[in-house]
Amino acid sequence: MKKDRTIVLALTGASGMPYSLRLMEKILAS
Repeated sequence: MKKDRTIVLALTGASGMPYSLRLMEKILAS
């Protein structure tokens, strides 16, 4: 069973968006 996790991503500017989306995909896939 998976534990519930709280994930917070802080974005600084528009340039951080692609990186944060990729990071979020990797986190959710794990």
